[in-house]
Amino acid sequence: MLINNLILSILFLKIIPIISLFILLSGCLSFKNVAVSNDWPEYYQRINHLESNKFINEAYLKIRAEYPYSNFQVSSFDLIRSQLKPKYKKTFFQEDFSLVEVKNSSLGEISLYIGVDVSHKNYYLLLSHEVFHFINPYIKDWYMEGLATLFAEEYCSSKNLLPKNWKKILHNNENKSYLASYNLIKELKILVPNDYKRIVKYTVKQDDSDWLSINIDDWINSIEFSKRADVFRIINKYEKILMKDTSATFSSPFM
Repeated sequence: MLINNLILSILFLKIIPIISLFILLSGCLSFKNVAVSNDWPEYYQRINHLESNKFINEAYLKIRAEYPYSNFQVSSFDLIRSQLKPKYKKTFFQEDFSLVEVKNSSLGEISLYIGVDVSHKNYYLLLSHEVFHFINPYIKDWYMEGLATLFAEEYCSSKNLLPKNWKKILHNNENKSYLASYNLIKELKILVPNDYKRIVKYTVKQDDSDWLSINIDDWINSIEFSKRADVFRIINKYEKILMKDTSATFSSPFM
């Protein structure tokens, strides 16, 4: 990933950067490479739902076909409702968040946590947003969030699963960074429809960890020269909002 603005707290504060989670759009987080021995899926409730599994598999196949730029490949996943099991209800672990956890990178094992029930009207929109992060869960960047949101909108619309109120939720003031990243990518798609998806191909390490950012300059240098000035203009429209929100990285193009 949209009802409440949630913050992972207590023990998670020591483990994961603090990021506001708006339940519908909350795909910025991951438990990957956590330096603790906790088996996080043990604390939460598994979802056994054939329709969800089919939806995830089909969405992922479409994403892999459209974005053949990542070396990361998912071989298996666990679908988990981020509600604590009854025996752990007295703990201080956060609930109702959505994120992707890389359990084993070399084997392509993923845990996908969802912050709403299967019956929730926004469930499949949230699910498709999270599945998009299967491309490379190590990319924590606003360009990636915009791509994920646009994919979720288009894919759910194609399946007649797009909730009628989703644009209203997206325009909620608490979700302005997601709205900005979505609009940015949507404008780039109109301008460079054959190039915008390749953004995910250009990444750079953020630090000594495995987190990755988009190298926007490398991507811009790969597109047609005559389009570059307009690309700069589009990105600059949303730069102030996205630079301010440090829950994900955002790089401005160098001119």
